[in-house]
Amino acid sequence: MWAVALHFSWPHGKIGSLMFRANLSETEVIKMFRVAPRHRLMDTDDIEVVKTFPAEVIAWRGASSLSKYLERGFSWTTDRNQAEWFAYTNAYSGEPRLLEARIRKNSILMYSSYERELVLNPVLPPLSATHHKLPTSGKSERLDELRHLLKRHPANGHSQNLTATIIDA
Repeated sequence: MWAVALHFSWPHGKIGSLMFRANLSETEVIKMFRVAPRHRLMDTDDIEVVKTFPAEVIAWRGASSLSKYLERGFSWTTDRNQAEWFAYTNAYSGEPRLLEARIRKNSILMYSSYERELVLNPVLPPLSATHHKLPTSGKSERLDELRHLLKRHPANGHSQNLTATIIDA
């Protein structure tokens, strides 16, 4: 049951906000992902993409500098431009921040080609993380540029290939 709800709702922003409104704990949400069969949680193509990921992956997250979930959030992406778009559009208060993290593949609970989203287990800390402060001047021009770039991907506007960045050992 959870797999269907997560599969059809999470990538479109609906279930995540519902979970927080329902006061589900981080542990409960993680358990929902863990008990959901992968073949029901993700499309076949998305399962195949995850199989191509190396043991360590670069993940990006964009948010406000005031977000209490900047490093511990569930929703990340393999696409820097997508994360930057989220940073600018979600920084209602505070400044836009971009977080670049090196994560373990086994911390991925779900992947969706829509926004190249990685749903990560927030309890497992990244191997490393770098915060990038984004400029606030020229924000609307940069958002226009990002919208153009993101429209190129068949699933959500990305033109790059769907494999994650490989970390050199």
